[in-house]
Amino acid sequence: MALGYSLVDDDVIEMWARRGERNMMLSAMKMLNIMDTIRRTGKVPEVTVYRAVPNDIKEGSLRLGDWVTLNRDYAVLHGQHRFGFNAYRIIEQKVPSNTLYWDGNDPNGFGFDDGKEYTYRNTKNNRKLIEAVVRDTDGNIVPPSQGLIIERPRYSIRSP
Repeated sequence: MALGYSLVDDDVIEMWARRGERNMMLSAMKMLNIMDTIRRTGKVPEVTVYRAVPNDIKEGSLRLGDWVTLNRDYAVLHGQHRFGFNAYRIIEQKVPSNTLYWDGNDPNGFGFDDGKEYTYRNTKNNRKLIEAVVRDTDGNIVPPSQGLIIERPRYSIRSP
């Protein structure tokens, strides 16, 4: 979107903006506005994005890889469905539109990537590490000094 185009034709986004479910319509209209601004001005606009998180998440800003939406109502709906009433809060943040990525699937969901490297501090099953941890088949951590040996399976190709 930050270059003024998306993974799907504008006609599809316009259809979502006219005939989709309410949240889809609102998100699609915002997408069209962002792309129109970029095309007219050549500048990357800032947009406000929203993320529903459980109440026990301490941080108040977005982090690398977070899924966000352009539509606050959708974030509320997601929070209620995912975490339950009164068990979530909404992070609201203004970001440059070029920090958002989209798979072309749903106008309500975008990934956030500001290009910085950092980790989560207070979440279960932390999987967003700056450096990879390699484990052996018994679950023991393999120190980088021991190197990593990858055994490749052997394949044979037979002609019919």
